[in-house]
Amino acid sequence: TATTPVCPGGCIGTSTTEVKGQLDQVALDLAKRVGAAATTLERAANKQGAVAASKGKTDAARAKRRANQALELARSITLQIPAVVRSCPNTPPTCATVDNSKAINDLRAIYAQFRNSIVRIYSRANFRETGMTSRQNRLIQEARAVEASGADALAKLPRFTTQCS
Repeated sequence: TATTPVCPGGCIGTSTTEVKGQLDQVALDLAKRVGAAATTLERAANKQGAVAASKGKTDAARAKRRANQALELARSITLQIPAVVRSCPNTPPTCATVDNSKAINDLRAIYAQFRNSIVRIYSRANFRETGMTSRQNRLIQEARAVEASGADALAKLPRFTTQCS
């Protein structure tokens, strides 16, 4: 920030290995919760007869497929984050400042997509069972907590890093 004192000398390197591991775990945990919500939807549909069971099975399979695709996308974005980020107050001419905000924002969006999927799927399952939609469920609360932990991990990543050739 503008109030951060400039350090004299060379670059300061910070390892992102732990944060990247946390980000991978957040994506995996959210994908698992989407799968659990999809299974709940499938069970609720099975109680309503053959036509509903078929539609529920299709919807659950689609939700699980999308969750796996989002998981792979999150992992590929996480791989783009360097293992060591450098902050260079006096950037040498052979170095460039890189803005990591796209990767950070993309991961936030994927986590929100996971949470929204869980809310939607559980609401549909609850509607099939009770005729009412409810957004209050242990799985939904867990997804919100996991998403928050992902946001905390993302906050540990510097937005700007220095890459030297």
